[in-house]
Amino acid sequence: MLRWPEPDQVMRQVKTWAEQQGEQTPSLKRVAVFGSYGRGTAGVGSDLDLLLIDAVASGPQHRRLLNWPLELLPLSCDALVLTHD
Repeated sequence: MLRWPEPDQVMRQVKTWAEQQGEQTPSLKRVAVFGSYGRGTAGVGSDLDLLLIDAVASGPQHRRLLNWPLELLPLSCDALVLTHD
């Protein structure tokens, strides 16, 4: 039987992922969760929405995403990679 992960479990895994990525990539300044997980309204079928602030990100959004191992996260993920600017 398949089970959808509980929101608190997802958030713990996101925190661990963000810490690991920050250790490996010092230009990562912040990871934020928005959407249903950010609002605390996530349920079965909710995806994960992330905002990554990368000080050295460049190029189009679809190329910026290639630098991040989003497949290591527990759910399907929509992410935006932005700079401080």
